Amino acid sequence: MAEGRPGSCYTIDSLYLDTWDLQLYAANNLELPRRFKARIRSYPAAPGSPAFFEIKGRDGDIILKTRGPVPRDQVAQLLDRPPRTLDNKAVERFLSLRIRHNLEPVAVVRYEREPWISTLDSYARVTFDTHIRHQRMDQWCPEPDERAWRYADSAPSARSKGFLSPVILELKFERAVPSWLSRIVAKFNLDRQAFSKYGTAIKALHSPPELRTVREPR
Repeated sequence: MAEGRPGSCYTIDSLYLDTWDLQLYAANNLELPRRFKARIRSYPAAPGSPAFFEIKGRDGDIILKTRGPVPRDQVAQLLDRPPRTLDNKAVERFLSLRIRHNLEPVAVVRYEREPWISTLDSYARVTFDTHIRHQRMDQWCPEPDERAWRYADSAPSARSKGFLSPVILELKFERAVPSWLSRIVAKFNLDRQAFSKYGTAIKALHSPPELRTVREPR
């Protein structure tokens, strides 16, 4: 049903943006029905690859992600001096939200991903994310300090849930759940649990208040 190679992992860096008072984190933590995350994703093991400006939004049960590629050497320039028009709508939307909400980098999250991709469906994937770690970051083009990584299983939220070392299994599809995914869930008696890589990082690195006044995203 799905193809992949055991051990065919790759490393992902996600630079997360937020307001000065962590409004995006708060909206996610309080599970507001309308919220979004803003991040710049890159692949450190492939230095010639582009960075990706991503917005992952939720409106009730509907999740929509937009993703636009940007040459890595142009990231800081685009964020500091965005042009009036762009050919890529996803990049344009990212820059618009960054300006509207005055978003700045707050943390970078790194992890290893092993993907398995369906050969039958237009879009269906099973991914395993491991070695989840994070550190504070206030630069647009991060050069993480390899000595500063803090692993997700050392965060208070992870310890309280009994994780020894988190492995995040995600089942991804577009509309109807593929039958083979349903069989996987039934066979292994899987139970859905929420785990936010960004939320875990903020709780560990910034010690934010858990309750605050939150402005709904516009």
